[in-house]
Amino acid sequence: MTPECPGVGVYFPTMRYLIIFNRKAGNFSLWEVQKITEIISASPYLEGEVVVTSTLSELRETLKKYQNTKIDLLGIGGGDGTASLVLTQAMDIWKALPHFIVPFPCGTVGNYVAAYGLSTTITDKIKKKLHLPGTKSIQTAQYLVRTVDQQKPLHTKQLDLLDIDGTKGFTFGLGIVPKILWLYYGGSIAEYHEH
Repeated sequence: MTPECPGVGVYFPTMRYLIIFNRKAGNFSLWEVQKITEIISASPYLEGEVVVTSTLSELRETLKKYQNTKIDLLGIGGGDGTASLVLTQAMDIWKALPHFIVPFPCGTVGNYVAAYGLSTTITDKIKKKLHLPGTKSIQTAQYLVRTVDQQKPLHTKQLDLLDIDGTKGFTFGLGIVPKILWLYYGGSIAEYHEH
């Protein structure tokens, strides 16, 4: 169903989304995910699902479920590692990325979201622990709904995607770039974590 824009009589398309949260992300909060789900599902212009995954197989299963669906917006709940994993798997399964990649910062390291001023701070961590509104991820959801519901363009920034032998990441992510390079030159994840 495509909702009618109030007072205009013009129909706008519904934006299809898939938001994936990593349960193992360093600052993951189920309470926060539930609040984000409530906020986003209230919009008549957004249609999709918020999913929490814990393993690579769960992530791949989720992406395969949407393999033949046009996703306009891919939300990533985690840090640099989650972003790399989700983008790599999405490219592998979907063969292309959606037009909009929306970060929901809840990882240990979130350098790739710094361009948006969304890096997790101590204030954010306290708000999550105390179940207080206003975390950066909740603000992101509120911005998304407000902007889409008002039929305004989303504020975007171009981020160059790093691709090393199919592993995706962002060029200025201080944590992810060394790990990708480590893997590229033949090291394993276990060896990386030992150093």
